[in-house]
Parts: sequence; structure tokens; C-alpha cells
Amino acid sequence: MQGKDTFTQADASRIRYLLYKKVQQSGKAWKKPIRDELRSMGFYISDYGGYAFTVEDFDRLVIKGRIKIVG
Repeated sequence: MQGKDTFTQADASRIRYLLYKKVQQSGKAWKKPIRDELRSMGFYISDYGGYAFTVEDFDRLVIKGRIKIVG
């Protein structure tokens, strides 16, 4: 695992927004800044799945306890 598995409520909200935004964008050039911001927060999509990771996938991992939300 490269990143973290525990995030604050604010971080989780930002991650959800960025994941939603990533799905809406097309082309690598538009998605790279989003991935960079996610990584700067300690969230690496590759830790949890593949390229097509979505908000629903994130929420599923929170429910399963693989990602923890604190605060």
C-alpha cells in the first residue's frame, strides 16, 4: 500500500468530489491533475482497485472497513 487508509471527514468529501470529477473528464491530460491531488492527500486508487475506481467503490470500501473515516 502506497497511501493511507484513514481519512478525515473533510478529506473523504474531497476524495469523493475528485473521484466524481475524474469520471466526468476525458483524456489523460485532464485526469492527471485530479490523480495528483488525490495522491497528495494520501489516496492512491491503485491501492484499492483499478483505473475505473468510482465514488461508489470508495463508499463500498468505507462500509467494508478497508477505508476508515475519522473525526
